[in-house]
Amino acid sequence: GFFGILINSARIGSDLALSAIGCADKSFQGSVVQKCQPLETEYSAVGERKGSSLKSAKSFRKDARLVHAQILCAVCSNIEPNTLQGEILMRDSLIGFIVETVRFIDVSSVVSPDLQLLRYCLCSIARQVALQLSERHSQAFPPMLRKQLYNTFSLYTEEGQTPGLFRSELRRHIASAKAAVKPRDPEVIKQVEKEILSSSQMLEDSANLAMGAMLLGPVFDSDSQDPNGRVFTWIRRMLESNVPDGEKQSQDFRTCWAPKNFEIAKEALKFYLKSNLNMCPMFVDQCYSSSAAVANAHFLVLSDVIMQNQSIEFDLHTLIALVLSKMVDSDPQIRSNSRKLLHSIERRYNPDQGLKASFSKLGLEDKESSGQHAMIQDLVVVGGLQNSHAIFQQKVSSAMAMHYENASLQVTQELLRRHKNAVSNPEKLQQTLSCLPPWLEHADFSGDGWSYSVLDLLYNVSNAPGLVQSTAIQEIWRTIAMHRGNIAPVLNFLLSKLLRESKESSTSNLEYSSMECGKHIALYLSRVAPRFTVEHLITLAESEVLNLHGKDEPLDQAEINNTVELGLIKEFHHRAATAPTQQPLPRQQPLAARAAAAIAAATADRSKPFTASSFAQVIKRSTVDIIIKTGVAVADTVVVAGAA
Repeated sequence: GFFGILINSARIGSDLALSAIGCADKSFQGSVVQKCQPLETEYSAVGERKGSSLKSAKSFRKDARLVHAQILCAVCSNIEPNTLQGEILMRDSLIGFIVETVRFIDVSSVVSPDLQLLRYCLCSIARQVALQLSERHSQAFPPMLRKQLYNTFSLYTEEGQTPGLFRSELRRHIASAKAAVKPRDPEVIKQVEKEILSSSQMLEDSANLAMGAMLLGPVFDSDSQDPNGRVFTWIRRMLESNVPDGEKQSQDFRTCWAPKNFEIAKEALKFYLKSNLNMCPMFVDQCYSSSAAVANAHFLVLSDVIMQNQSIEFDLHTLIALVLSKMVDSDPQIRSNSRKLLHSIERRYNPDQGLKASFSKLGLEDKESSGQHAMIQDLVVVGGLQNSHAIFQQKVSSAMAMHYENASLQVTQELLRRHKNAVSNPEKLQQTLSCLPPWLEHADFSGDGWSYSVLDLLYNVSNAPGLVQSTAIQEIWRTIAMHRGNIAPVLNFLLSKLLRESKESSTSNLEYSSMECGKHIALYLSRVAPRFTVEHLITLAESEVLNLHGKDEPLDQAEINNTVELGLIKEFHHRAATAPTQQPLPRQQPLAARAAAAIAAATADRSKPFTASSFAQVIKRSTVDIIIKTGVAVADTVVVAGAA
């Protein structure tokens, strides 16, 4: 018949015949595959008699195996979705060809242009079969076969194996091909090198696409679930190898039809997650990766899958933290997907106290106008500056904190836990922390709900280089101080934290950094609640004196002078390591010096018993008296401990 003529024409090298076969109607595709049976019989018989090898490209008739591969590749390029689910004979023929071709390639020792073309056809056919069978007919295309194909295709790519190995083998292959050119014509040698580079790049792109398709369906094994395993290492290298098109084309002769590595890797991630929804937590972890390309790809895939699949169950605080973190991303597509994911949160999760989660003040509600829904997908942040995105993020955070008040603790912990290690990018960290204060408005560290673990996370983030004096950190501690009951627990935590670090630290730099952070936090608290802060600091100073000495135990009878050694008193605003001693006390001297002078004067009378308890009382009376009389902003110096 007609298709028999086309097959014979393809056998003698007609590319037009292959194109015609590729355009065959769906109803004839099965017949075309079955009419290729004589070709399979021919090369199987030749292989049994002479061993496995491809004929030379100079032969009049092309090798039957290669023709068979090209015909099946042309058919699969035009195959419609779900075709193989009904065409059982066609499906079995394609799978049989894949298995046999893999075996043939494994035993082939010589790399030739025909073998490269055969590999290309294998990748294209296997990809189409995987897309149609891996998810719904895993018994016909089992995970172990997909794993074998994945490992085979990885040998054809740079990112799929040991870095540099693929390029090294390619250079060796080019050198061998150039050495075989007779006579030594420079133009012919240059053309041979160009053809090998071009064919290798086409094979590499096809192999990458096929590797991504092999991830559709149940996972191969435990290694494919490991973020540091072979599969995700390949994806990560693909994401991070994305370079401008012009540079890639000039270096590797990249073909114009192939998608970018980033898009190939993103498609692979989507195939993987669609079939393995239990891996969503791992994708959330990767959304906070230090690599921007890795984090962006995982977030785009995760957000798309969540919006398309209503059955996925996620903790509310996980989604809220993820959305708020991505709202200020520099990539417009990331910001767009975060707003779409926010709309999904509105629809899936009921707010506290029966409130309607419409976020109407932000324009995030579903408004029906002229029969159409103005949904969040159409929302655009006005203005191109980063400040506009930050303002939008803060408004959304405030609205969500009001609607989901019961999730405040979990959202706070999630945001801090995810970003505590992002110290390498203080600007990005500060943008994320700006949305945290609304969730801390109801924080109560005096009870059992908000544990010290949250304070530890807050302290670690505040102690990040360059952040302790930032506006975001100041606002966080100011919000905590609005609840007066938080003052004492926070100061107790700071004291215990600094004492513990002081004992454990062997370097003065770490101790100095921690002390500075603690002073700043106490300063921020005192600006909101100065009286509570001062009183508790004095109480802590008194407690420390009593802990060092018994309540009525006489202190060391050392000589006490009315002169004050200022070098022993470190003010908050003093940066110098040492200070001059035996200075006179001017009228407007800082609080620490005046407090120390008053304490020295009060304890100079040796006729009275001098115990730890009486010394603590002197500290308390003298410090409070100076605060009341002078009106000094005690919080701006944080020196009560220094006076003690």
